Amino acid sequence: MVSMFKINILNLIIIFFIGCSSQTISNQERIEANYNQGIEFYNKGKYSKAKESFKYVILNDLGSRLALESEFYLSESLYELGEYEEALYGYDNYARSSQDIELIEHARFKLCQCAFNLTVDYKKDQFATMDALEKIAIFLEDYPASKYYSETILIKSELIYRLAKKEYESAILYIKLQEYNSALIYLFEILNNYVPLELSSQSSNNKLNEYNEQLKKLLDNAKIMIIYSYLFDDRSDMANEFYNTQINNFYISKAKEKASSLLSSNNLSRLDIWRDILLGIF
Repeated sequence: MVSMFKINILNLIIIFFIGCSSQTISNQERIEANYNQGIEFYNKGKYSKAKESFKYVILNDLGSRLALESEFYLSESLYELGEYEEALYGYDNYARSSQDIELIEHARFKLCQCAFNLTVDYKKDQFATMDALEKIAIFLEDYPASKYYSETILIKSELIYRLAKKEYESAILYIKLQEYNSALIYLFEILNNYVPLELSSQSSNNKLNEYNEQLKKLLDNAKIMIIYSYLFDDRSDMANEFYNTQINNFYISKAKEKASSLLSSNNLSRLDIWRDILLGIF
């Protein structure tokens, strides 16, 4: 009787462990199946479905190799879906945890792109722009010879122009209010903090050249508005002194000519500055 009881207990224990083992294998198979399915969806451009598959792997296989790889592809899927904030955190988590040097660099670059895509028009608050520039600066410092260098410089150039434009518009507002000292603060901030970015001599980028030309034009506009501000604030000596320090720093010859004509004019009126503000200087 006792021996039969022991045998039955032993059989139950064996069945229990076999069942657990089968269940473990079944869970792992489901995890691998979801990962493979996610890769298939991703390669076909079905990013919403890929996102769900990779999320399943991450939630059900924490800390594993597949979970880490799923974190990368989940971030890529989120990026393609335009869900940049979630993608940014995913890329950051992957870069901190992975040992794949090439994919870490890729993730860090895509993190910069996410930050860029989260920025807003220059007329709105520029906190996100400053954050994106900080991330870009760190990336360029860590990867000065990156294969993504040109693309990173391009988005940095756009963000720099956006910030400069924001400060220029603030200066113009103060000029309209005849608050020339406040305008001068913004205008000198532009000259001191923003310069066109350049690629190596072997590289060329039409879009970067476009942003550089826009920034150069804005910088020359700022110089002319500084001269206007000094003149209308009855500080012609400061206007002349400023012009002399900047005489070789104008990017556009017409801007230099405009600045010179302002200083030599005997009948300058506020209509002149309003016309240049509304219609453009050149």
